[in-house]
Amino acid sequence: MNKHPFLRTSILLSSLALGSVGCDSSDGSTRGGDRSGIAVIHSARYESTLVSLLSSDGELVQDDCINSGSQDVKLSLALSGDVVLPSSPQREGELVLIDRANDALLWMDPTNCRVKSQLSVGPGGTQMNPRDIVTVSADKAYVTRFNTLVAADGASTGGDVLVINPSAGALGTRIDLSAQAVSEGDAAILPRPDALLLVDTQLFVSLGNQTSAFDTTATGRVAIIDTTTDAVTGTLDIPEYRYCTGLSYVQDEQTLVVTCSGQYVDGVLDPTSSAMVLFDLSASPPVRKQTLAASDFGGRGVSSATPVSASRGFVTIPGEFGTTPTDAVWSYDAGAGTTSRVYEAADSFVLGNLFVLPGGKSGLLADATAEDPRIRVLNLEGSLAESRSFSSNPSANLPPRLLAAY
Repeated sequence: MNKHPFLRTSILLSSLALGSVGCDSSDGSTRGGDRSGIAVIHSARYESTLVSLLSSDGELVQDDCINSGSQDVKLSLALSGDVVLPSSPQREGELVLIDRANDALLWMDPTNCRVKSQLSVGPGGTQMNPRDIVTVSADKAYVTRFNTLVAADGASTGGDVLVINPSAGALGTRIDLSAQAVSEGDAAILPRPDALLLVDTQLFVSLGNQTSAFDTTATGRVAIIDTTTDAVTGTLDIPEYRYCTGLSYVQDEQTLVVTCSGQYVDGVLDPTSSAMVLFDLSASPPVRKQTLAASDFGGRGVSSATPVSASRGFVTIPGEFGTTPTDAVWSYDAGAGTTSRVYEAADSFVLGNLFVLPGGKSGLLADATAEDPRIRVLNLEGSLAESRSFSSNPSANLPPRLLAAY
């Protein structure tokens, strides 16, 4: 893992942001398909990866489904230490892993933990850094490629949404998003597409908007793609905040929640650049209807959001490396304009996303605290009291980092 403070923090926050994508109504269901179960990404120091599986109601059903040392005839590249999960379930209960360091997508059968196929989405070790995938049919899926590479002749690749054919294992056309990058003075801003969210035929793509050196982050923007034409049809701009890469959606109330984790300057977060912004998608074009700034959450940046309705939900707030404050979970009621700290971790940058279980009364929180890595089961009604905890990797007890439905 990169030791540069900004890059290290950016990797952690982008993993958390993905964990919040696609949240539906108060039962915690997600868009993109029916939930078959829950996958858990474990990683020790982000040097290796292990995946375990939970049932849809949060019980451990398969420890160590696959790990970085796994051997399989269809696995041409061993899993790296930088693996994330899609923001929403794929078709027919498939488990898809996104190996960002290897530029690879991995399809698995969760019933037997066998690899079905693997696909590179970069032109040979180029580190395109794929971030998310949304599957619309057996023959069509969309993948965000965060990095942009410019050849000597000026031609570029990446910084796009790549159309692929999962059935054929083939790469298709690319939807270039360089024109959607937000200007920031003389800085050469790259679009850095991140999370995906499919609502009917509209594909929402969050843009990180950063320079190649990550030293400047421009203001927030979400691009909108029409999946019937694969053309960019509009954008949602968030001019006051930066690194707006987290997407969540409350389907019943057609509310899009965008989390902006903010800009780091010399390794220190500027909290005034972080917020959670709500859009009403029932309007055409969508209307921005409410903002909860970092000042509403103790002056700390917002790393991920878990809405349980159009106005209520939870956010994860990162702490400081090696000191206090530590990570925390806050509740919010946007309608009433109230927020409250409801859970504190023992360390910083250890909490993953809060995952709401069916019924909306309890949730799972990935806690990678070195001394006691656990999945914590929290009561979402009231003060978020912990009802129990368990290891999602009892064979090796690696820290859990991320939870997502498949």
